[in-house]
Amino acid sequence: MTILDLLADMMVDEMGDAQAYARDALRWKDTCPDAAALFFELSKEEVRHSDRLHEMAVREMDRSRNAGKAATQEALARYSAKHDKWIDKAEKVLTLQKLYK
Repeated sequence: MTILDLLADMMVDEMGDAQAYARDALRWKDTCPDAAALFFELSKEEVRHSDRLHEMAVREMDRSRNAGKAATQEALARYSAKHDKWIDKAEKVLTLQKLYK
C-alpha cells in the first residue's frame, strides 16, 4: 500500500461516513430535530475531512512527480477507481444534505 492508496481509501471512508450522517439527519429530522441537526453538522464535517484528504492526495501526486518519482500507472489506476467512487458518494451526500435543508 502506498500513501496515495491510503489517502484514497480514507477519502472514500470519510465520504461514506458523511453519507451515513446525512441519512440519519433526514431520518430523525421530524421526530428528533436536535439529533438531526447534529447529524447534519457531522455530515458536513466528514465532507470537509474527505476534501482535506483529497487535497493531500493531489499534493502528494504533485510532490512525487516534481521529485521525479511519479506514481506508477498501476497506482494511478487504483487511485482513479477510488476517486470515481469518492465522486459518486459525494454526489449522494450533497443530494441528501440538500434534502435536509
